[in-house]
Amino acid sequence: MPSEDRAKAGKSPVPRMKKSPRISLVALKEVETALREYIDLVVRADLSNWAKTEYVDRADQFVRWLKWEFEPGSRGQSGPRKKKLPEENL
Repeated sequence: MPSEDRAKAGKSPVPRMKKSPRISLVALKEVETALREYIDLVVRADLSNWAKTEYVDRADQFVRWLKWEFEPGSRGQSGPRKKKLPEENL
């Protein structure tokens, strides 16, 4: 069912999945490297495990959004997923 028909039927439009990320591959690689560094800092921070998980999940969702793997407000496969934190650093 095309997006227009889905909207008329009261269903939310399905976003088109793109093959390439929203930013250049070079920029995406830099963002992914920065995300790993950010996760390492968050894991070592003096925060509760809940806060660490929230910080990491939100950053991970943004990077997944850049790669067309996440749509805010959606349910199912593209929805939030809890990223497992490295236990040795908690």
